[in-house]
Amino acid sequence: MGADGLQTAQSRQILVTVASTPGNAVLAVDDVILGAMAADSGEVPLFTSDARKTFGTAIGEGEKTGAGTLRVKRWRAGTTTDENIPMTIMGEYSATAPYSCPKSG
Repeated sequence: MGADGLQTAQSRQILVTVASTPGNAVLAVDDVILGAMAADSGEVPLFTSDARKTFGTAIGEGEKTGAGTLRVKRWRAGTTTDENIPMTIMGEYSATAPYSCPKSG
C-alpha cells in the first residue's frame, strides 16, 4: 500500500473476474488486462503505475473523447493482443456533479 493507503505501487495488471457490458464482447473471466488507453488505434502501453487508477482514467477519457473507445492490452491463455471496447460518449462531469449531471446521474 502507498502512503495514502489507496495506491498499490506493485499493481501492474488487472485480472478479469466478471465480464459485463460494454466489455463482455472483448473480455472474459480469467483474462488479464496489462494496459489501457482512450483511443481507437495504436499500441496500448503496459501499465507503469497503479493499474486500477490508470484503467479508471482511461475509461473516463474514453467516455469523454470523440473516439468513444477504450483500448486494452489483453492477455488470454498465453496470447497478448490489443483490443477495442466501444464506449458510450458521456462527455465530462458537469460543475454540479453528481447533481444535474447526465454523466453521473
